[in-house]
Amino acid sequence: YCAYDPEGDRKLIVKLYHPGGDDDDNHAQALPLVQQANALAKLSHPCVEHIHEAGIYGPWVFLVTEFVDGLDLRHWMEARDEPFPWPEVLRVFKEAGRGLAAAHKAGIVHRDFRPANVLMGKEGRLVVVDFGLAPQLEEQNDDIDLSELRDSLLGLSSSSDDSQPPTDSHAGMSGTPAYMA
Repeated sequence: YCAYDPEGDRKLIVKLYHPGGDDDDNHAQALPLVQQANALAKLSHPCVEHIHEAGIYGPWVFLVTEFVDGLDLRHWMEARDEPFPWPEVLRVFKEAGRGLAAAHKAGIVHRDFRPANVLMGKEGRLVVVDFGLAPQLEEQNDDIDLSELRDSLLGLSSSSDDSQPPTDSHAGMSGTPAYMA
């Protein structure tokens, strides 16, 4: 929803998410979403959507974000009959990459990066949006055995029972399958 903030004299976007589940489950499922949004709200970068506020209202998680007047990159790419010159495409996606890099530096992974989740403002500014699926990465204080890390990157298991799938908190699929690595 588009809204107006009279105190800040600005347009805002209010996004509502229903975390699912029954009423008892809602708060437990909503809290991590709010925590992720609050972590992202601390990030200040011109290529990342600014979140002004996040919270829980009844069964809903709400986000109040900046308003970017423009269109998403999916529509931008479809708007021409002929392909864009490659330097322009490179410039646009390089800017979007700056936003992703800033989020990664803050410990946040988007997990649903695609052209529809990048807005191009009328003034030309590019903004990565919709980090709703992005889990905040927990900082690991313990040392990692480099051989285990190398094995995990190569897809090898160091455990004695290879029949069990890895227990990764992010093992469930999230994102848009056509854009997933």
